[in-house]
Amino acid sequence: MESVSQEQIFDPSSGDLLHEIVRLDARSLEVQSLNRLDISGEGEFLQAALISIPSKHTFKAHIHLERQQTSNNFRAQESWVVISGSVRVHYYAENRTYLCTKTLEAGDLSITYRGGHGYESGESGALVYEFKTGPYLGREIDKAFLD
Repeated sequence: MESVSQEQIFDPSSGDLLHEIVRLDARSLEVQSLNRLDISGEGEFLQAALISIPSKHTFKAHIHLERQQTSNNFRAQESWVVISGSVRVHYYAENRTYLCTKTLEAGDLSITYRGGHGYESGESGALVYEFKTGPYLGREIDKAFLD
């Protein structure tokens, strides 16, 4: 898809994908045909895709089936989509080492698969959508603060 750029942040020690940023310039994105860009790897708990949907296109009505799923190593994964304003994201490796800081603008998406992150809103504040895998079992089980 034109007007879309992806940036991946890897763990310098293991080479594992930790974070992914997708930047979208919706003002210059012209939707002419059905097009799908899968963002997450198929083995990730949190699945994300960008889909351009042309005028009057329909998707057949469906439900998602409940199924038994087991995993020995489950972790929460989190994403933010900036709706307005800006957010500075500080990215960390699994061993809590600071990696880099990136600024997200309206339309940008950040996904954390592994590692850590911290957020700081811009001067005018920010409005974001947050998505994460659940159920959320509370700070004691799902989070370790880096401070």
